Amino acid sequence: MKYVFFTAIAFFVTFTHFSVRAATQESIQKLETLLPRKSATESSALDLSGVDMRTYDLCAPKKGEKIDFRKANLKGANFAGVEIRNVDFEGANLDQANFEGTTITGCNFRHVTGTANFTRASIKYTGFNHSKLGGSLFTNATLESTGFDFADLKNANFDHSILIAVNFYSADLTGYSHNGMRMERTSFERSIGTSWFD
Repeated sequence: MKYVFFTAIAFFVTFTHFSVRAATQESIQKLETLLPRKSATESSALDLSGVDMRTYDLCAPKKGEKIDFRKANLKGANFAGVEIRNVDFEGANLDQANFEGTTITGCNFRHVTGTANFTRASIKYTGFNHSKLGGSLFTNATLESTGFDFADLKNANFDHSILIAVNFYSADLTGYSHNGMRMERTSFERSIGTSWFD
């Protein structure tokens, strides 16, 4: 089944000359037609588990609808090095998803779950509020004007990251790593596991 699925993706990319230059909702709708959805008894969300997303343009127009990955199964999906703009990931499963070296701007990651890799990512104007990303990697990442309010970040790794105007209000950072982390205008108000700031 998985072979047939990836063959369909390869056929689509080869014969429609899908270009990463056109940032349109239409491109994502084309992607959606190829991807299996969960049964009606589970969810109508996209199942994108294991998909190599580097083929697709994930930059929605500044005005208009966001690209919709709400509640999608993105387990093991590969976004490495992709530019992602105005995408809605709310409630998505990001377990083992790879965002290494991505540029993420104006996205919604509220209520996402899983252990994901954001190593060397550049993240701006993005919300991870109420997310459950325990054990996730943010090493060598740059985060600016980003929120983690009420997030579960237990054992997450922020080593050598740069934080500018990041908010961790009431976040759980128990056991997280922050060696070499640099920050400015960053708030840990009411957060758990950050007593070293006191």
